[in-house]
Amino acid sequence: MALSLNELFGRADFLPDTIDFAEKRLNFVQADRSRVEQLPFIDGREPLGKAGPSVSLADALATEWERPREPDRYIFHVGFCGSTFLATVLQHAGVFALREPRILIDVSDAYEASPTDPAVPQLVYLAADLLRRPWRPDEPVVCKPSNWCNNLIPVLLAPERKARAVFITATPHEYLVAALRGGSGRIENVARTAHHLLGSTPNGLEQWNEVMRSTADPLDRGARLALVALRASLTAFGPHAKSTFTLHELYERPREVVSAVARALQLDTNEAAIEAAIGHVGGAHSKQPDASYSIGERTSLDRKVEEEHGAVIGSALGWAEQALGF
Repeated sequence: MALSLNELFGRADFLPDTIDFAEKRLNFVQADRSRVEQLPFIDGREPLGKAGPSVSLADALATEWERPREPDRYIFHVGFCGSTFLATVLQHAGVFALREPRILIDVSDAYEASPTDPAVPQLVYLAADLLRRPWRPDEPVVCKPSNWCNNLIPVLLAPERKARAVFITATPHEYLVAALRGGSGRIENVARTAHHLLGSTPNGLEQWNEVMRSTADPLDRGARLALVALRASLTAFGPHAKSTFTLHELYERPREVVSAVARALQLDTNEAAIEAAIGHVGGAHSKQPDASYSIGERTSLDRKVEEEHGAVIGSALGWAEQALGF
């Protein structure tokens, strides 16, 4: 049976999934809750359920409906900094966590293409309103956008939204080592992220070209572009980043950091639930739930990266100190 727009918007399990800009359609998926809970990312890599309705963007934007009373709650991050671990812990502590929803990636792409288009903020707000719908009574929803979406931060955190947000960061050295640890695929990803985020900033293309001119070696370029992506994210955080936590703090003092995050996001989560959630999540790889994880193992891998790529790391960090102000 076909749903009216009011009925559709009233059902949190109908997640806004993609935007077809050519056809001007907003596409929904009827998501399976257990899939959303289990998948580390809901960015389109894996199906969430069955296809839902497709509605015109004009109708979706014009619809009057009862928006959730709770504020938007966000975990923004630079990438490779423990944000998926954090969101997963919160989920096990009684929060419903949306990790990197694809709809925000689509809107982020639209913002890069037309950063001054007045229609883009309307799409951002519609997506945010739909994403924060509660799945169960009194269950808070926290959204962790992809770091690809950091160009949306000024819109998502516009004063009138009254959103709550925390920010997870890493040092240039930590970020670069993590990027190199992921191999060529991850380096290519951070290069694309750098290009994307620069596309939403003044003189972004000029900055990109400066990196291209700075070295001819592909790995050196990749390392420098990784640090450009980090700088672009930190710049996007800007004055909004009042509640900021670091990768080091999160892994060294997880209980204290998760508790502080819960307070900053105004979550009614007790210490016992947080402690139990950390115990449940701590031994599993947050991005690969079937794999084990330990800080010791990650430290050992990082040491190997530094041994193999020490010259590249040193060169990139030295360049970034001069070019990016790190």
